[in-house]
Amino acid sequence: MLFAGYANAACEILKPGVALIALDDDKAAMIDTNVLSEEQVAEQILADDESEIILLPTPTVAKNEDAVKPPGTWLDEQKLTLETFKEIVATDVENVWVVAYIDPRCKDCLVLSLEWEKLAQVEEREKRKIKLGYVDISVEENWKIVQDHTKGKKMTHTPAVTLYGENKESPFWYQKEKEPSAKGVHSWYTSYADHHGYGWWDPDNFTGSGIPQ
Repeated sequence: MLFAGYANAACEILKPGVALIALDDDKAAMIDTNVLSEEQVAEQILADDESEIILLPTPTVAKNEDAVKPPGTWLDEQKLTLETFKEIVATDVENVWVVAYIDPRCKDCLVLSLEWEKLAQVEEREKRKIKLGYVDISVEENWKIVQDHTKGKKMTHTPAVTLYGENKESPFWYQKEKEPSAKGVHSWYTSYADHHGYGWWDPDNFTGSGIPQ
């Protein structure tokens, strides 16, 4: 797929029906290839050269009139603000929190959003005391979370994945992969949970990691 004016443009199929279009280091788009043709993709992306990132929405579903979540969109119910982080995450003694620090303009964060969806599906089935959330660091107020709750670590890149375990003031950082995958992150945080009293699944019904491929 070629885009006028972008010699290094690339298209990567992330999963059936979803593609990531990278025009350059700062401009990317996640698209639903079941809905948009290549011509429509090129037209919509190139129509707005002022934006660093463009998410192309999918239409509503006719049978129930519910909107389909555009690919690359982070779930609102997992969003953490400065207020909710302090009130919920920082004071939660019952659960491990796995938090992604993201910037919606970052193409690697778009890719991670798909992996985060897989993790959310797994946590609905498994019986561990694990909560998932994310912090949008493009919101100026949220930098207070970075300053106060990342053990003094500087945020040099996104996405960054952290685990807030027994000591919520001393998080762990995921460093096993340059581009975090659902399988890698799941293995990392479940290992912590199972060794620190947060894992309590029924072994008779446990069938493995359960990560969707």
